[in-house]
Amino acid sequence: MIYDHIKNLGLYKGIHPNLDKALTYLEENDVSKLTVGTYDIDDKNAFFFIQENILDDSLENRFEYHEKYLDCHLIIEGEELIRYGSGEKVELVDFDKDRDIGFVSCKRSYDFDLVDGYATLFFPEEPHRPNLFKEHLRAVKKCVIKVLID
Repeated sequence: MIYDHIKNLGLYKGIHPNLDKALTYLEENDVSKLTVGTYDIDDKNAFFFIQENILDDSLENRFEYHEKYLDCHLIIEGEELIRYGSGEKVELVDFDKDRDIGFVSCKRSYDFDLVDGYATLFFPEEPHRPNLFKEHLRAVKKCVIKVLID
């Protein structure tokens, strides 16, 4: 997991060629001007969603994870809490290979403030819980980049 300011994301180039494409795209394009929808960077190797999400204030111990794709979460408007799961994990439902998503509960968790200018990168198999309520805001506009890590 990486948590850093967007201006520093170029430091992570070299981890994987598909991630390099996504980071270069972020450097060269202003995603904050885009409307809700799905956008292509490099076909199935790197693409992203612009989303408007209602934040969740439940205390549920449920984290998503992926086997093939890295998730990069970047806030465009608003603030959210994002949670990283660690320690012993218990599978809650069978992994959906077609959608590349599974859900687990985790023994421990760590919270991060996802605010304007900051991003989190969750690598395959890293449990995370995005879109959590933070203080007074109920909704966010965000960019979620999916990067195939093979």
